[in-house]
Amino acid sequence: MPAPNAIARELLSIALVTLSRPFQPESQSPQPSCNEISSISASSFTGLTALTTLYLHTNQLASIPANSFTGLTALQFISLSTNPLTSIAANAFSGLSALTQMNLDSNQITSISANTFTGLTALTTLYLSYNQITSISANAFTGLTALTRLALNFNPVTTLPPGLFKGLQNGLYLSDVNQYLSPNNFTFGSNTVAPPSTYGSADTPYTCATCHAAGNSSCCGINCLACSSSAVCTQCYEGYGLTGGSCAPLACGTGGVCTCTGTLVDCSGKSLNAIPSGIPVDTTELYLQSNLISSIPANAFTGLSALLYLDISANELTSIPVNALTELTGLNVMWLGSNRLTNISATDFTGLPFLTGLYLDSNLFTSIPTDAFTGLTKLNSFSLSGNHISNIPANAFAGLPLLTGLYLDHNLFTSIPTDAFTGLTKLNSLDLASNRLASIATNTFTGLTALTRLVLNDNPLTTLPPGLFQGLQNGLWLSVSFPYLAPNNFTFDGHTVAPPSTYGSASQPYLCATCFAFGNSSCCEVNCLSCTSSSVCTQCYEGYGILSGSCFPLASIASVASLQSASSIASVVSATSALSASAASTASASAASVASSIAQHGGGGSQDSSSSPAAAIAAAVVCAKKNSTDPIYQEAVELTTTPLPRAPESRKVEDVPAFATKVEGVATVGQKQPEPLYEDFSSPFTEEFYDNESPYVAGSNSRRVREGLTIVKHLASGNFGDVALGQVPFSVLPPRAQNLLGPAATETIQVAVKSLKSNADEKSRKDFESEAKLMAPFVHPNVVRLLAALVESEPHLVLLEFVQYGDLRTLLQKSKKQSFEWTENEQVHAIRQIALGMEYLGTLHFVHRDLAARNCLVGQGMVVKIADFGLSRELTDEQDYYRMQTRGKLPVKWMAPETMTFRKFSTMSDVWSFGVTAWECCSYGATPYDKMEGRETLAHVEAGGRLPMPEHCTADLFNLMLSCWNAKPELRPSFSQLVKALNTFEDGTTIRDFGAML
Repeated sequence: MPAPNAIARELLSIALVTLSRPFQPESQSPQPSCNEISSISASSFTGLTALTTLYLHTNQLASIPANSFTGLTALQFISLSTNPLTSIAANAFSGLSALTQMNLDSNQITSISANTFTGLTALTTLYLSYNQITSISANAFTGLTALTRLALNFNPVTTLPPGLFKGLQNGLYLSDVNQYLSPNNFTFGSNTVAPPSTYGSADTPYTCATCHAAGNSSCCGINCLACSSSAVCTQCYEGYGLTGGSCAPLACGTGGVCTCTGTLVDCSGKSLNAIPSGIPVDTTELYLQSNLISSIPANAFTGLSALLYLDISANELTSIPVNALTELTGLNVMWLGSNRLTNISATDFTGLPFLTGLYLDSNLFTSIPTDAFTGLTKLNSFSLSGNHISNIPANAFAGLPLLTGLYLDHNLFTSIPTDAFTGLTKLNSLDLASNRLASIATNTFTGLTALTRLVLNDNPLTTLPPGLFQGLQNGLWLSVSFPYLAPNNFTFDGHTVAPPSTYGSASQPYLCATCFAFGNSSCCEVNCLSCTSSSVCTQCYEGYGILSGSCFPLASIASVASLQSASSIASVVSATSALSASAASTASASAASVASSIAQHGGGGSQDSSSSPAAAIAAAVVCAKKNSTDPIYQEAVELTTTPLPRAPESRKVEDVPAFATKVEGVATVGQKQPEPLYEDFSSPFTEEFYDNESPYVAGSNSRRVREGLTIVKHLASGNFGDVALGQVPFSVLPPRAQNLLGPAATETIQVAVKSLKSNADEKSRKDFESEAKLMAPFVHPNVVRLLAALVESEPHLVLLEFVQYGDLRTLLQKSKKQSFEWTENEQVHAIRQIALGMEYLGTLHFVHRDLAARNCLVGQGMVVKIADFGLSRELTDEQDYYRMQTRGKLPVKWMAPETMTFRKFSTMSDVWSFGVTAWECCSYGATPYDKMEGRETLAHVEAGGRLPMPEHCTADLFNLMLSCWNAKPELRPSFSQLVKALNTFEDGTTIRDFGAML
């Protein structure tokens, strides 16, 4: 008996007319293709139970009998293309439970019946293109739940029945290369692109999935399976639910559009135009940001009383319907920023007693109702920044006793009423920057004793009234980035830096805290709150007393008094001052003035000192006990040990997964913005060929790469993946990789091999494949390159170029340890390459999110490459990432303020991180902000703190870093501008290869 392969070769050479005699049972892959077979009998393939592949294409078959393939239970692939088939019998393919691909293209089939493909539950690919199909039963594809490609292009069909694709996977490919059906014969538009629908538009291909009557204007609503009119749906597609006659996508479950994990539902960046239905009632976190939602239905949040966090920012909302939020009785934080809201009603936020954070920034509000926020007694962080509000009504924020952060920057305020902030005794951060403030009343901030940040920069103020800061804490920050008020519009000196005062000097910013007349020469003395001339003060700041018309610390006054007088009261005051200056400093300025008068004149005069108010005040200080339980002592301690300014409570932040700490020479793969730049490669590869533009390898090519790959050493492991150093023959790499690498000096090259463990869960598998897709288009000398992706079979592998000297931070640290000092040109050389890589990634609309020296690799010749485009928690250096409660790990020391507070990632936030990375390069890999904890760093940056100038750094280079850390993202330089600036810093001196040296 000849071998099966011999049978196949024989069948290829004989012009067969019929197959009436069965093949021998040993055959596993007979190929009776390219013959003249005109019919198949029911017994042609009897007994071939091990058959997995059957080619019958390019014959003369006109029909397929009902039981032709019965018993071929192992069959996975069958090709019947390029025959004169006109019809397919019912149940012709029954029993083929293992079949994954069927090719019926290039025939003369005219219709598809309801039971043609019954039972093919494993089928993923079905080609019906290039036929004569004019009608398809609505149930033709029912049950084909594994289908990912259903090619129907090049058929004369002019309509598709409603519900034809019900139950099939989202993202179904309907032609050989596209998800939409093209070319087609639909009668609309320019007749070039069609949706999976009866009618539609090339511009909006999913507009009309079904219709209620004939005609292009008779469309049911989006995602509606059956409707009585375009506005009233009666049945939705699977994965959608009826909401007021319309179909909203289901959030979770089968066909759900959101990521549902435990009690967290993430629907962000899904291009949704409506709030999904079917949100589980136990949901505690719901993220709907970055969609196209234009309205909130009245019952959208029905039953969600357990919800704690709700984010609907970056949508198209124009209003909040009455009672839309009333069921969210447990809500803690809500984000409504970056919408198109124009007004706030008095009832919008009624019934939210536990709300602690409310963010309405970047909307179109023009006014604030007086009672809009009444009842939000737990609120502690509130943002209205970036709106068009021109005035603040009196008591607008009354009833918010726990408010600690209020952000009103980037509006149109021209003045602030004196009672705008009445009652906000807990407020520690008030942002009024970038408004149109021309005047502020003296007592505007009276009572705000907890303030540590009062941001007033970028306003047209030309003067501040004396006493504006009376009663506020020492060390008050007056701008986003500085304690002093800058930028400002004060008319003095170089017009660049102002103190918290009416006039002053950039070099002595507290010289003139108040003035007695207009003009830079009309300053009161230092520490004077009010004066009649530059030499005669009438009232001093707290902690100071008047002595001969000038202001001196109370302790100094008391010491002088003790030397000048033997009076008992003077002696006791002096002793008190010596023992506790902080206690004396608690007296008011007027009390201090009286006490100093007593100290000067003594107590021995004829006046009864015991009955005078001055004597009573002095006695109160004298008689205080000096122990830890005494109230005056305790208050003095509090005043003299004022804690660091507290940052406003951090807003809820997107889970920014932690990037892998670089294993030497290894880059992992990463994260990008939502734009779909890459095609789905989920369909199986059946032909053995190389796409010169693709890193994906399949078929025998994949086998050659896998067989040629040798693992040299293991580098790192995670829960679901491994990273190793490998070597592979250059000749087996895909053409694209060979072109990227150029001619090889040796037959084998080193590669970094990332593999997925066999026990990885489905999410890890998808992440692994998406990481490979992400890196596929990156081609730049300063960006790590993907060489090959082998994801067609287990184990999944990704081959990356091996960058031999490891990560930049480690190289910098080794340089310092071995006393290799980098020149300015060598620093600029490395920093400039990072800027070039980021400039390139920006052209692809890619946001890195974790740019740092640890995520840059160094190769031969000091070539620096940006790496780590994926987030591998298993390999994370815990010191670099601060885990925020419920928010995941955050690389806060490299993050921009808007990222930490508003979760806004952009190219400009990458510019901030670039500045920190440049700082690392000049600090030999030192940790930014030294030993600060993550929480301290958050507070420091939010309070306007910045990194200090490194010891080994020029002023020009540090000024470039400072420009990257501008609090306003729009004022930071672009990467193109940074590249140009760094070009001017290069001096042409030799660049040493530190990687080889170390």
